[in-house]
Amino acid sequence: MPAITAKALNQLGHDAVCIDFAKHPYKESNQFVIDIDCDQSSKNVLKIVYYKLKFLFVLIKLLLWCDVVHWTWRSILPFGFDLYLVKWFGKPRFIEWVGSDIRIPEVTKIESPWYWEAYNNGYEYKHIESYQQSKSTQNIFSKLGFVPILTPEMQLFVLPDLFPVIHPIFYRCFEKEKYLISENKPFGSTKIRILHSPSAKFAKGSNYILPVIDELSKLYQIEFVIQNKVPRYEVLMAMQNCDIYIDQIVLGSYASAAIEAMAFSKPVIAYIMPRVFEKGIPIDCPIINANPYCLKAKLIELIEKKELRERIGNEGRIYVEKYHDALIESQKLLNIYNNSLS
Repeated sequence: MPAITAKALNQLGHDAVCIDFAKHPYKESNQFVIDIDCDQSSKNVLKIVYYKLKFLFVLIKLLLWCDVVHWTWRSILPFGFDLYLVKWFGKPRFIEWVGSDIRIPEVTKIESPWYWEAYNNGYEYKHIESYQQSKSTQNIFSKLGFVPILTPEMQLFVLPDLFPVIHPIFYRCFEKEKYLISENKPFGSTKIRILHSPSAKFAKGSNYILPVIDELSKLYQIEFVIQNKVPRYEVLMAMQNCDIYIDQIVLGSYASAAIEAMAFSKPVIAYIMPRVFEKGIPIDCPIINANPYCLKAKLIELIEKKELRERIGNEGRIYVEKYHDALIESQKLLNIYNNSLS
C-alpha cells in the first residue's frame, strides 16, 4: 500500500517517495519506491547490518528533502533510532499501522473466538502480537509526536490516552488502469473456481476452509486453488480467473487481497467483526461476511447461484471504486498533510 500511495501522490502532482525495507513475495514496487530488499530471516549478521546502514543513509537523505513523513509499521533500527531521527528533523509525522504491528489479541478474540483458537495453535504472528508489544510500539510513536492515520480495524487497537487525535482512512489499493475486468474462464470449463491465497494459513483460517472445500467437492463441480508464498502477480492472475475468492475467516476485517479480488468483480468471502463496521466500514460493503460456522452455507449459496455471484461481484467493483481508489484516498492524505503544515 505505501508503494501504491506514493505513485498516487505523484499522479496528483506532488513528489512522494517510498522506502521499502523488507524483502517480501507480495510487495508492490514502482518507480517511486526505493527498495532496500533486506531478507530479515537471514542469519548473516553482517548482511543485516549492511541493509540497516543503507536504510539509515537513504532515510537521512529523504528527511533532508521531504516536508512530511508518513511511516508504516514499526521502527527498523535498534532502540527506535530512526524514529528519534524523524523527530529531530522536526517534520510533521504520521504513523499508519496495518495489522500485527499493533493488533491486540484480547481485543480481537472478543468477536472472533476462531482467532483466539488460531493464536494458541500455530498462529504465525503470535511472536509479534500481544498487548505489551502493542503498547510499547504505540508508546514510542506517541512520545515522538506521530499522529495516527488508520483504517477502521486498526482503530480498535489504538490506546486513546496516547492518541487523542486519529485520522480515519481506507486502504489505498485500487488502481483503475490495472484492474481490467474480463472473462478469462477456460473454454468449456463447467467447474466453479474457488481461490484462497493466504499469506499465513492459520492467520487466514485455512485450517477451517480446507475441510469445508473437501466436503463441497463431493457435492459440486469445484476447482479449488490455494496459493501461498507466491509472487503477487501470480495471485492477481489467479484472481482474474476465479469465480469465488475466500480471503480470511478469523481475523475480523479485510485488506488488500479482498480489495483486489473485488476490483476484478469477484465475490469475496471474509469475516468482518461488528465493531469494525462501527469504526467506519461502509454499510454497503458487499463482502459476504462468513465465519467458520457459516462458511459452508455461504459457499453453497454462491456455488448454486450464478446470478448472485455476478451481482455481488459487480457490487464489489463499484465498492472499491468508491472507497479504495488510490487517487481518492491519497487526496484525503494530502488534506491531512496540508493541515499539518498550515
